[in-house]
Amino acid sequence: MNSTGIKTVPRDTDNRQNPTLVAVIDPDENSNHNLTAMLQDIPGIEVNSLAQDLDQCIPMLRKWDPGLVILNLYPAVETGLEFAKKILRHFPGVVLFVSAAKADAGTILQAMRIGAREFFVQPVRKEELVLAVRKAVQVRNDKVNPPQVKSKVITVFGTKGGAGTTTVAANTASALARHSGVNVALLDLNFQFGDAALQMSVKNQYSILDMIGRIDQVDARVLRETLSRNPQHITLLSGPSKIEDAEHIDCGHLDQILSLFRHVFEFILIDTNHVLNDITIKALDESDHVLVVAAPDVPTICNTTRCLDLFKKMGYDREKVLLVINRSNRLGEIDNPTMEKMLEYPVFWRLPDHEEAGMAACMNKGIPILKMAPRSKLSESFIRMSEHFNGTTAPPEKKRKKQQKPRFLNKFIS
Repeated sequence: MNSTGIKTVPRDTDNRQNPTLVAVIDPDENSNHNLTAMLQDIPGIEVNSLAQDLDQCIPMLRKWDPGLVILNLYPAVETGLEFAKKILRHFPGVVLFVSAAKADAGTILQAMRIGAREFFVQPVRKEELVLAVRKAVQVRNDKVNPPQVKSKVITVFGTKGGAGTTTVAANTASALARHSGVNVALLDLNFQFGDAALQMSVKNQYSILDMIGRIDQVDARVLRETLSRNPQHITLLSGPSKIEDAEHIDCGHLDQILSLFRHVFEFILIDTNHVLNDITIKALDESDHVLVVAAPDVPTICNTTRCLDLFKKMGYDREKVLLVINRSNRLGEIDNPTMEKMLEYPVFWRLPDHEEAGMAACMNKGIPILKMAPRSKLSESFIRMSEHFNGTTAPPEKKRKKQQKPRFLNKFIS
C-alpha cells in the first residue's frame, strides 16, 4: 500500500473483459489487508482499496466508478453510516456492502434503511464475502448480457400481519397453473408459522430443511419426483416442521434452491414472512416482481408507506414492486385516488372482499378459490391479475358468458 493509502490488485487478464471494480474502504489497515486478500481470487473483479480518511475517498470513487463498495464502519459507526449515505447519494447505481465490529440490530437496520445490500461482522468470513461478491458480479453481468431466463419469480410480501399474503400467493399460483399450462412452484418462506401447505391441501412430506441437507444431490428429476403437488398441479416446498429448525436455513441455501427451481418451473411464487429479515430480503432481491399486499385502511397504509420507501432505497423500481389492495369493496374503505395520493404510489390491483366468495371455507378445506368458486368475482380477479405475469388470457370457455367489466389493470397501468 502506498503513501496515499490506495492499493490496487492487478486484474486477471483471463477473467471477463469488463471486470467489476470493487472498492474496499477500510481505515483499519489490518482489516483492509484481509478483505483485499479474500477478494483476490474471485474471477471477474478488480479490487482497489483505500485506508485513508473517509472524506478523501469520494474523489477517488468518482475517478474509479466502482460497481461495488465494501465499507467498514470504523472507527465510529455513526460516522461510517453517514458516509454510506454520501456514497449512495453520489453513486446511486453502486452496490454497497458494510461491515462493523458488532452485529448490533440497530446498526444493521440503519444500514439496510440507507440501502446497504449486505452486512458483515468483523472479522469477515471469507466464504460469506466471496458468495455475496460473486452474486453482485453476476447481477452486474446479467444486466450487461441478460441471460435467457426461463422462469419468473414473484414474491408476495405483506405490510402487516394478517394481510393475506399466503392467500394471494396460493391463488395467484393456482391462476397461473390453470390458465398458463406451465410448471408452477410455491415456496413458503414463513419458516416458523407458514401455512401454505394447509391452504394448498398438501401433506408436508419434504421441507426446505430436507432439501438443504442433500442440496448437492438434488437435480431437476429429484425435484419433480420428491416434492409434493396439490390437485391443481402446483409444486410446494414448505418450511421445516419445527419452529426451532428455522435457524438452520440461511440466504446461501435459498440461493441454491432458487437456482435449481429456475431450471424446472416457469413461475416461482414465494410466500414470505412480513418481517424483513435476511431470508426475506434475499427473496425480494431475487424476484422479478414483488406483490406488496395491503388492506385499504389507515394503519396498513402507514406501514405500506414505510415499506415502499424502504424498497425505493433498496433500488427496487415500480415495475418490480406492485401494490395489491386486498379485501377491497368493503364499506368505508379508502378509494384508489385517495390511497395513491397518501402513498404517492400507483395501485396495481384490487382484489375484492373474500367474504362474498367464501374464502374462509376455501382455506379450511385447502381448496383454492378458483376451484371452489370459479365464477366468483375474486376468482376472476386472480385470473385477470395473472395475465399480467404470463402474457396470456384465459381460454374463452373459462370466462363468464355475460359481458365482462373493464379489466382492473387498465385503470392503474398505462
